[in-house]
Amino acid sequence: MHTDTKSLIFLILQILAVAFILATGPFFLQNIPFLLMQIIGLLLIFWALLAKKVNKPVHLPNAPKGSFLVMQGPYEIIRHPIYAGLLLIMAGFVEGYLSLPRFMAFAVILAVTILKIEHDEKILKETHHEYEKYQKHTYRFIPYLY
Repeated sequence: MHTDTKSLIFLILQILAVAFILATGPFFLQNIPFLLMQIIGLLLIFWALLAKKVNKPVHLPNAPKGSFLVMQGPYEIIRHPIYAGLLLIMAGFVEGYLSLPRFMAFAVILAVTILKIEHDEKILKETHHEYEKYQKHTYRFIPYLY
């Protein structure tokens, strides 16, 4: 399957599962621990986006035009902080109002995110020669575990 098509399918599955979770439960949680999970997830996403914005692109040989690696901010610890933030936010929604269908939708988000990360990392290894070195000292999205 073409890589752009695969990425698009992963994205559509993630969006559908997120939409299902948001549509089937309360949007504002009153449970403080789950609300804190969501706030931490949101802050992690903002930090990652800020790190992408602040860091200047380093033009790399053999990389597609306009692409660059960000290895500062949260990217010093985890390679996919935006996915980690999304998972924290969605876990807060699901755990705050738990049901089997919402849990299954979260399982879809988790599985698709893992598949998308593996797909993205394969492409990054092919286009950025220093990505393998970067992988050796960072975790995918759960520090000290994965």
